[in-house]
Amino acid sequence: MVTVTVGTCSVSDTIVVDVIPYPVVNLGADTTLCPYDSLNLNVATVGASYLWSNNTIDSVLTINGGGTYWVEVDVNNCISSDTIVVDTVAINEVNLGPRHPIV
Repeated sequence: MVTVTVGTCSVSDTIVVDVIPYPVVNLGADTTLCPYDSLNLNVATVGASYLWSNNTIDSVLTINGGGTYWVEVDVNNCISSDTIVVDTVAINEVNLGPRHPIV
């Protein structure tokens, strides 16, 4: 509250300030995917809007391959972001040779 006094006259006013915490965004540690695997990145936050590195605006992004992915989460103009690097491994075909009967 603030009060201003001039002589015998006083005027007061108050203001309420709400502190809105930044949203917590954690895409997890950088990781590696095997071929045909996928990874769901979920940053769902109540009252938030989202922007992913591929310009989608959903709370979940499904990763099907390697790359660097980031997201911005906006709650009442408080923006947090995170980035994850996803690698993929190549698996070579396994060839055990022709069949041999077991005697």
